[in-house]
Amino acid sequence: MIKRSEDLRKTQPLIWNNHHIEKSFTMIIKRLIIAICFIVLLSACDKSKDQILLWDQVSKTQYYHSEIFTGNNQKIYGKWQFLYSSGGIGGGKIDPEYDYLEVVQYGIYGIINKNSIDQFGKLLVSDQDEKHALITFFPDPKYMTNFQMVRRQTSFTGNDTLVLWDLMYDGYFAYYKRIR
Repeated sequence: MIKRSEDLRKTQPLIWNNHHIEKSFTMIIKRLIIAICFIVLLSACDKSKDQILLWDQVSKTQYYHSEIFTGNNQKIYGKWQFLYSSGGIGGGKIDPEYDYLEVVQYGIYGIINKNSIDQFGKLLVSDQDEKHALITFFPDPKYMTNFQMVRRQTSFTGNDTLVLWDLMYDGYFAYYKRIR
């Protein structure tokens, strides 16, 4: 009696032929591609938008050896996102020229744009009371740029909004939101 091919398949051991090898190889490649995509997506996720910290770049006592701000004006310390600037005769609004203003103890500021420090230097306090401080931004010679913030008056709205006024009657107000 001649065995049919169906009977032979049942009795013979499974033989790896080219079709099975191709199928296995394809599945391995698919899994490998999925794993690589997953790893790339995880590594591409922005874990922190504010990776540059001025605190890491300068010494606390680089310009001053003790606190320069009194009372409420110490709220200036932190990282501030530049929202917009408005004012002038026509009341125009200007989009931010940089991303962040960071102020650290004692009286050190930094202008951060696209995750790099564009400028840093010291703050000079010429006058202050419980509501305002009159400060001058004095850039470090290594970080001088075309952008110069000279003299500004600070004021705070709550704990998360900093307003810098350029002290002109038709001048501009720059608005910042606290990031930390």
